Amino acid sequence: RDWSSDVCSSDLKKACAPVKLFPQVMINVPLKQRTGKGPNSRVDAVVHTAEKALGADGRVLLRPSGTEPVIRVMVEARSRAKASHWAHAIADVVAKQAS
Repeated sequence: RDWSSDVCSSDLKKACAPVKLFPQVMINVPLKQRTGKGPNSRVDAVVHTAEKALGADGRVLLRPSGTEPVIRVMVEARSRAKASHWAHAIADVVAKQAS
């Protein structure tokens, strides 16, 4: 195999061609302190609703920060408005459950 940069660049462009990038909205929800709390049914419910509404046209990711007392809520969707709607809806529930 020829590993010259022209060949690799060409192969990479072909491989990435079908990838569609969607707008992404990230919200950091502050916590009073880091907790080891496990799953939360209200948060699970709003995430499930968002995932169902987005279908194959988006994704939802929640994760605790490794360095600060926040939960990161990230939503990707075909439109920025839809990503923002669901990111804020989920962040609101996370904030209420964290207080």
